[in-house]
Amino acid sequence: MEVCYRSNRHPTGDPACSVIVGAPKDNITDPSALPQVRDVVRPGQVYSCPLSSFSDDCVALAIDREAPNSNEDKTDMWFGVSVASQRTPDGMAVACGHRYKEVGSTFRWGMGMCISLSNALDGDQFWNPCGGLSTAGGHTEYGFCQSGSSVAVNADGDIAFGIPGPYVWRGAVLKNRIVQSLTEFQENYWSPVESLDEHEIGPEPATDYYSYLGMSAKIGRVNNKTMYIGGAPRSKDLGQVLMFSQDTANRRLKISDDNYLTGEQFGSNFGHDFAVVDLNNDKNEDIVVGAPFYYEKGIGGAIYVFISGPKGVTSDTVPIKIYSRSMNTSECTLLDCENARFGFSIANIGDVDKDGFQDIAVGAPYEGNGAVYIFRGAASGIVKEYSQRIYADDLQTAREMRTFGYSLSGGIDMDNNFYPDLAVGAYESAKLVILRSRPVININAVVLSIPEKLKHDMKRCATTGLEWGCFEIRTCFKYSAEPKDRFTDRLTIEYKLEAERFTGLKRSRVFFEGKSQTEGYVLEKQIKLNAQSDPLFKCRQHTVYLNRNNRDFLNPIAFRLSYKLLDMVPPTMVPGMALPDINEYPVLNEKASSQVFLAQFEKNCGDDNICRSNLHVKGFFHMDVDQNEDYVLRVGEGNELELFIQLSNNAEDAHEATLALEMPPHVFYKGINTNDKDLSCIPTGQRVSCQVGNPMKQHHQTEFSVRLELEGVHSSMDILKFMLWLNTTSAEIDPVDDMDEVNVRIIVETDLLVRGFGLPGEVEYSGEVVGESAIRFEDEIGLSITHIYEVKNVGLGVVSNSTVFINWPFELASDYAHGKHLLYMMDFPEIQPPARCIVPNDLVNPLGVIVSYNQDEMSHAFDSMSLVYLQRVEPPAAVYDPSNPDNSNITFIEANARSKRDSQSFSTESFQDANGREMKVVTLDCDNGGAKCIRFPCHIGRLSRTDRNSVSIKIHARLWNSTFLEDFRDVDQVRIFSKAQIYIDPKLNVKQLNSANDVASAMTLARPALVVTAQKEVPLWVIILSVCAGILLLIILIIILWRCGFFKRSSHEEMTKHQANLEKRDKKEPLNYYYD
Repeated sequence: MEVCYRSNRHPTGDPACSVIVGAPKDNITDPSALPQVRDVVRPGQVYSCPLSSFSDDCVALAIDREAPNSNEDKTDMWFGVSVASQRTPDGMAVACGHRYKEVGSTFRWGMGMCISLSNALDGDQFWNPCGGLSTAGGHTEYGFCQSGSSVAVNADGDIAFGIPGPYVWRGAVLKNRIVQSLTEFQENYWSPVESLDEHEIGPEPATDYYSYLGMSAKIGRVNNKTMYIGGAPRSKDLGQVLMFSQDTANRRLKISDDNYLTGEQFGSNFGHDFAVVDLNNDKNEDIVVGAPFYYEKGIGGAIYVFISGPKGVTSDTVPIKIYSRSMNTSECTLLDCENARFGFSIANIGDVDKDGFQDIAVGAPYEGNGAVYIFRGAASGIVKEYSQRIYADDLQTAREMRTFGYSLSGGIDMDNNFYPDLAVGAYESAKLVILRSRPVININAVVLSIPEKLKHDMKRCATTGLEWGCFEIRTCFKYSAEPKDRFTDRLTIEYKLEAERFTGLKRSRVFFEGKSQTEGYVLEKQIKLNAQSDPLFKCRQHTVYLNRNNRDFLNPIAFRLSYKLLDMVPPTMVPGMALPDINEYPVLNEKASSQVFLAQFEKNCGDDNICRSNLHVKGFFHMDVDQNEDYVLRVGEGNELELFIQLSNNAEDAHEATLALEMPPHVFYKGINTNDKDLSCIPTGQRVSCQVGNPMKQHHQTEFSVRLELEGVHSSMDILKFMLWLNTTSAEIDPVDDMDEVNVRIIVETDLLVRGFGLPGEVEYSGEVVGESAIRFEDEIGLSITHIYEVKNVGLGVVSNSTVFINWPFELASDYAHGKHLLYMMDFPEIQPPARCIVPNDLVNPLGVIVSYNQDEMSHAFDSMSLVYLQRVEPPAAVYDPSNPDNSNITFIEANARSKRDSQSFSTESFQDANGREMKVVTLDCDNGGAKCIRFPCHIGRLSRTDRNSVSIKIHARLWNSTFLEDFRDVDQVRIFSKAQIYIDPKLNVKQLNSANDVASAMTLARPALVVTAQKEVPLWVIILSVCAGILLLIILIIILWRCGFFKRSSHEEMTKHQANLEKRDKKEPLNYYYD
């Protein structure tokens, strides 16, 4: 046997039936055969292989041993490419060779042929379905039928031939009778295949060209009638399966539009093979179609399961799709998984596990060396996860097998053990493997707890007397197996009880008697079951202890009971030995080899045993609230808080009710005040967890308080947020009110004030006007003045940081970039560290005037190294925005435009003094526009009422004397104001109790001296004399130039004549060149 392309088994009168196997490339070597028969090259043979321990006892059947006539060619006709049988005790079989040829002097047609076999497996009838049909068109008609590429026979005697070649490989299915009956004769019923002329009447061909209809063929009871089904793996490029029924009146097969099943991927070979099987035991057969060339990443083949519905299997039936086995990358590479051809062969293998549903086998011959997958039928249709994978390398064979699973056949009990077996072909290795099904043991197991409902208050074990709550777990077993008359003995099994850890929990609430608390969640035992004729269960009882620290009385305790048979492995077969009784080596039904039991607690819940609670939590302080209903904490009032909490449950019991309190930083747990002895709290970092009831009973209410300590809380924290969560393991009806958020706003109530004054309070200006370029020394500018501002905290709260913005009038208002100097700042402001003022460099002594260090002027001097914190910066271009102040912002405040020397546009007031004399007063400040000012900040730092409650700022400057002499000679007083304003960042949450003292001014009052030196005017006669002298000088200069001929010029004619004379001279006197 070279190849087993298709295989099937044929039952005979022998209790252990044989397998008939095609070897389509085999040579006939039987010496009893005619020489002409033995001379044919690779005609193919069919073998009968008994079920035995031998691997070489297959016998070739003496079929088609007549000498070939001159009109036929049997070379390489592949006899045995397909075989089938009726599968009845007295039924027949059929074998085909699809490459059988009719020949002549001018033709060679690939017709194909089949031979039906009698019950004794000898030749009965020769079949040439395309014989006598038109071959004039060659492959466009019936010249290359390739009849018998597939074949199927049913128990009623119907036979279906797959004929993929007619009409340009359009293909067809042909129905006939393998035996005649009183009601039906042998007659061909073709599926529609021939092309029709425009005047012919008849059905259109069922498929297009190159569809290869007939590559697979089956007969089944689908849609409540017998259907003759063919696979067309290239139809529509996707592949199709077509379901035909018999049209007796017209003697043909017919198909309706809804009897096409179509694939979904180009080139997937949908319909290469398929199986007809009743997977869900609804008495209507379903169809499982293979698409072995279906491809996706990591996938090599697929099957489509069409479950029969109310209308049967139709084009509208949505299939269940099952891909080839999923593998990791390394395994996929090793087994070449994307070329596995899963679905290349499919077989109905009967009910191999006796669960009432038929099962299927699916071949993947190119998954490594080949594999076969077993899928179970089910009420839903099919279990998508395979129940068994049989891999070629796992079988004990003398030589390596390749393409294991290339062909499949099953569904018949070969060894009479009541279970159907499976035959598997390995094409490339020319091997057939018969897999015997082992009996299946079904275990009926029952688990229950004693008592049925566990109590919460178990303290002592009544069974053992130990100080542990306990209960009993009872496990009971009995078994069943088929056939009952062969399984009459008692059976021993191993079982294992696991508590909770199998669910993924890290620890179990219980442990078994005789075990430790940490490792006692598993118990393993053996038990000998009663014979299956005894209807009683065999039971064992085990004590289970409940851990003392358990708080979960809501969720049931899960136990998993698993069991297995004691290892019973069949012996390795030796050629010639009797086959072992497979019934002595049963296997456990893995679908029912474990179960989970839930031990329930007593609960005050509804009829469904589900506790539905409705919890509510509310937190509050006995403190003032602000407009946002946040509680207000004033810094300095104390370092403790007391949070009051109200809890209630308005529905069924809340199990493991737990309150979680999340505290903000700088807040620490101190303890609780409660009258409930069962309520306890445990702090962990900034979280406090309180056990408030297990269970928290229906309609229960309670209130307690949590004492909290504050450490390092300051106003910049703004809000202290306290979060409350009330949790339960019961089902919560309304989780919205299970949490509450309590906010405490931190504020500082205090009063920062600023006061300002000028030293000296009054100064006089006099003397002469001096330009700024002429000033070299400080005392040449004018008198020295100092503006002093004091910032003081007179409230109770501590201010961590504040800023004083000072408006300094350094120039008179002007249209120009720089106006006249006003208060000329000689040095940086004096302020105590760590406070600091930020002043631009070009505001302090911008002319570089030499500072005078006489004793009178040093009264305000300071040591810059020990007293002053100076910071030099360039003036920024940005304008100060009071709605969004920046603590480092320096802003120039421009005054309104005014004309030069327009003293009348300054703010001037008139009043009478005590002597009745009218006084004229000019005010220069940053608000009325008389002065150009710069706004600079001074950062104060921390101020409290106790340790550091005040800071003074001293600004030393010189009154620019010349400005006042020029612009304010005729006024009685000039008042120059600077201004300071306190600013506190809103983020610091400082509330100023008195905002009226946040602004202050310092004033310097300047008045002209009684005698002011006036500017000397030039006399009029001097001006007239100067003008006359200038005119006389001009006249004298003109006369001199005239006398020198400066004003004499040549006429136009004279200039032209002179030019012509020059040109004549040039022509008459050529140049002479001399060489030495």
